[in-house]
Amino acid sequence: MLGGLKAVVWTDTLQTFIMFGGVIIVMILGTINVGGPGVVWERSQQSDRLEFFNFNMDPTIRHTFWNISFGNYFYWLASCSVNQAMVQRCLAMPTIYKANITILILALGILGIVTMSCYTGLVIYATFHDCDPVSTHTIQKADQLLPYFVMQISDSVPGLPGIFLSGVFSAALSSMSTGLNSMTGVIFEDLIRPVVKERISESRASLIMKVIVAVIGTVCVGMVFVVENMGTLVQAAKSMTGITAGSLLGVFSMGMFFPWANAKGALVGGVISMVFVGWISIGSQISIAKGQIKFPTKPVSVEGCDIEFLNNTVKSTAIPGTVNEPLYIYRISYTLYTMIGVATAIIVGLVVSFLTKPNNSEDVDPDLLTPVIHRFLPSKVKHIELQAHKQDIAELQKSPFEHQLKD
Repeated sequence: MLGGLKAVVWTDTLQTFIMFGGVIIVMILGTINVGGPGVVWERSQQSDRLEFFNFNMDPTIRHTFWNISFGNYFYWLASCSVNQAMVQRCLAMPTIYKANITILILALGILGIVTMSCYTGLVIYATFHDCDPVSTHTIQKADQLLPYFVMQISDSVPGLPGIFLSGVFSAALSSMSTGLNSMTGVIFEDLIRPVVKERISESRASLIMKVIVAVIGTVCVGMVFVVENMGTLVQAAKSMTGITAGSLLGVFSMGMFFPWANAKGALVGGVISMVFVGWISIGSQISIAKGQIKFPTKPVSVEGCDIEFLNNTVKSTAIPGTVNEPLYIYRISYTLYTMIGVATAIIVGLVVSFLTKPNNSEDVDPDLLTPVIHRFLPSKVKHIELQAHKQDIAELQKSPFEHQLKD
């Protein structure tokens, strides 16, 4: 709230090291505790937990090769290209070259943390392969497996729960601080400053933005009571993100790739995309909460549990009854929400553009379009682009003395 973007960057740097350190320590100690990577791999293979090439084309299957490849591609494309937090950080870099390096560091960091998280999940299963804590009601939800696992292996390492807790808070706070800072900037620059006719001083602007951060932060904390009633956190988070990410990416893509798209098309396409994906996402979460949607799970065992754990195991005594079948669209994998949003925004936006007098492609500045489609533009636009290119070359060929005179 007090430091702005500079505070976000410095705290994120520290939190990144803490987050990676916590995951690495837990991963290594868990692997040693279970007997080595070979044991982890073997037990995971025996329970069919290693699925790399599930080529089923059914979009209602939660995770397949196609869902993960295409769905996550659009999700991360939106996160890295049209997300305000990411754009803000790239614009804070002095050159495009350094901004590209920043994106590369992000990609390597995401690859590392996701890979280690997946492996840690396999380590947890290998540890509890014959005594599932969820089945014995030692814990209530699968999201509690990792904290429970850390407490189990922390006997020989004093301070490990604290390191793990620091990593969890670092992961949460780094994302939250970036989001709060970005949201505050957008609200102030796009919603407040244009409305206020008089000039806003820097000190007053700083005070307004601090108040906005405090208000949004309070709302975010209050959302905890909503999140705890949702399904697994990863699915809930991606489902909510897909509502806006898909429409944003679709609108930006429409502007970059389709010169005849107009403002009305972009607005209608973006709004309908957001409403459509929001309907799917919220409907899906409600169906999950009601028990109408259940995902198939991998086999678990309690054969190796002690007798006191087995006594806690409650067998299902569900009374047979009619369960309302949710709409097919609610059962579509959450990984595809962003892709659906992109497709909806572009298709609806282009249709509306053609129905409401599309832009003349000859009147569109080629600098606003991606270079990939420049070859398909009308000859008039190409001529303008060629003239600009020749002018740039002529400027570069001038002597240093002429440049100094011009400056």
